[in-house]
Amino acid sequence: MIESLIGFAILLGLILLRVPIAFAMAAVGGFGFAYMRGWEPAWAMTGQVAFDTSLSYSLSVIPLFIFMGNVLAGSGVAHGLFAGAADSEAPDRPRIASGSVALRTCSPRESKSERV
Repeated sequence: MIESLIGFAILLGLILLRVPIAFAMAAVGGFGFAYMRGWEPAWAMTGQVAFDTSLSYSLSVIPLFIFMGNVLAGSGVAHGLFAGAADSEAPDRPRIASGSVALRTCSPRESKSERV
């Protein structure tokens, strides 16, 4: 019990020293595990956690989503969607914010050709 309180105090001290929280938690957890089990199991655990995290499906989606956004931006599709949804040619429709534009471009209610 006392080891966990010491680890928590060290974690708070590192955070107050403006160390990023992820690095502070990794350092305290790694050194705490090494203190409790030994250095060899701690190094093995570090390698296993890094390997398991890099193979996580939820983290593999992030670069693909960024790549999709870059492809759309580079091809001009995104510009066309936003320009088509935010045009101010119709006098009864004021210019709208980009969040509303994103919702309108994905909305199946009406297309640009149906507007009068």
